[in-house]
Amino acid sequence: MTSTPSPSPSDHSASAGGGARKLHILALDPLFHLADQAGPTRTFDLAQRLVQAGHQVSVLTTSAAHNADADVAPGLDISLVRTNGRARFGYPIMPTVLDAFARALFWRIWGFKDVDAVLATDQPFAALPVVLLFCAIRGIPLILDAREGPPPRPDQSTPLGMRIARRLRRGAYRLATQGMRAVIAQSPGTGNALAALGISETKILVREPGCDTALFTTSAGGAPSALATHPHLAHGPLVVYAGAMTATRRLDMILDLAAVMQSDAADVAFAMCGDGPSRAQLEARARELGVLNKNVWFLDPLSRRDLPPLLGAASAIVVGGSMAESGDSFGRFFDALAAARPVVVTEAGWHREIIEGRGAGLGLPDDIPAAARELADFLRDGDGLRRASQQAAALAAGRFNVDRTASAVRKLIE
Repeated sequence: MTSTPSPSPSDHSASAGGGARKLHILALDPLFHLADQAGPTRTFDLAQRLVQAGHQVSVLTTSAAHNADADVAPGLDISLVRTNGRARFGYPIMPTVLDAFARALFWRIWGFKDVDAVLATDQPFAALPVVLLFCAIRGIPLILDAREGPPPRPDQSTPLGMRIARRLRRGAYRLATQGMRAVIAQSPGTGNALAALGISETKILVREPGCDTALFTTSAGGAPSALATHPHLAHGPLVVYAGAMTATRRLDMILDLAAVMQSDAADVAFAMCGDGPSRAQLEARARELGVLNKNVWFLDPLSRRDLPPLLGAASAIVVGGSMAESGDSFGRFFDALAAARPVVVTEAGWHREIIEGRGAGLGLPDDIPAAARELADFLRDGDGLRRASQQAAALAAGRFNVDRTASAVRKLIE
């Protein structure tokens, strides 16, 4: 499921001189974040690298996430669908934003001229039929970046009406992919879900969000603005969580660990950087445990550009929640690797197998006292931390490098 689907002979390809000619690629993403914004930047990362390869990229997105006044690189043209409200880091995308994007797409897409390929997310799913029609009429390939993936298979406990609706949507998802050149899965779990739906494995390309090592190399040396207001965090071992704060991330475990370690490893500090529906509840829990602003501090979400100094100051970075399913931003798992920092994993899954197998961090047991002891010992082991950092850096530079993902997408298009 990691093979690259082969382009058909009739597709736009190389010029007579042997090099790939300049192409015009249309990217469709309702939430397009630049590096100076807090939020997933997958589409931006891909678009930026396509531009660097000499192609032109047009992006259709919404004003919910993108700042119309932001500077963008030459060769990257951004068109906005105006929507009410702004996207909020860590929160699900608003249905009104998806609806507005889908409605606008039905007529806005036809205004893009001389397009050679389309790269679209599966949000909103309702917009895919018109995208398929656009590509069929223009005779150009469509590549789907599966963020949500197909709806889960309903079980017998699901109400009948919901079971029928979910089966219909699963069938529609499968049918829609028939006219696509490829479907990019953001995790092995998403790839398995696509294959289980009946989508041909020759169309599925598993490419994780990837590690932007260049961003962390060039930015990590700056002064961590988050630490400037919390200088005490730099006085001892620092454990960082940076990402969405949702119920699926099991972030309460971090607070429980902090409560145990407050007496057993008092020099260890925890920084919780982000936002989401669970943040207020987590802060209340931290206050109840007596760790809030003692050995646990909550920080506001940072943009990708401002994140490297904070992660670079960490002794270890926690990845909360499971990544067995799909669509999640993975709790900055790949940013932790790019920062060359040991990764602490709290759940089972393919990411834990990689971290433990490569010695790039620590997988914690469910038992809180035992987990607290293991984490404290790990943070005191200077040689172990150094080896784990080296393994994390190797994974970021090789298997999970974002340039590898961009190269695979570029090969599908060129």
